Amino acid sequence: MDITLIQLLAFGVIAALANVLGGLILFPRGVQRNYKKVLKYVLALGAGFMLAVTFIDVLPEAIKIWQKRVGAESGNFLVFPMMLLLAGYLLTQFFEHTIAPHFHLGEEVHPDHLISARSAYTAIGGLLIHTFFDGVSISAAAQVDFKVGILVFIAVFLHKFPEGFTIGSMV
Repeated sequence: MDITLIQLLAFGVIAALANVLGGLILFPRGVQRNYKKVLKYVLALGAGFMLAVTFIDVLPEAIKIWQKRVGAESGNFLVFPMMLLLAGYLLTQFFEHTIAPHFHLGEEVHPDHLISARSAYTAIGGLLIHTFFDGVSISAAAQVDFKVGILVFIAVFLHKFPEGFTIGSMV
């Protein structure tokens, strides 16, 4: 089934609405008191779903495409794509530990440190770039296989809710 541009845009808008909903949940008083408890479960659900979609659907589909393109006659046709996967993981770790090394071990907080407006706008700018690549992921998956595209969309949607919650708490 071919997917149209309108359908892709609709998926993108719905995923973006999850960001807005995640930010709006901060307004009711009861949620503000229990947000840490709620957030960790929503984060776990989104992360688990995203990992499952990646390893069960996206990665095997990428391997099939790579195999068709390169051919499986050489025994090591998977070396390059798996090295790219490892490089992406290591690059993420590098940036998390060198560019923005900030860790909380346990329930440690900094009540006296408020985020500056510049930092909040920088985070929102980073979120915009991140969201663009979420849309690219949905689009690429849907172009390969509509069902995989739907699964990637659901994974991104579940991922966007806690993301909006986090950005909403900074602004």
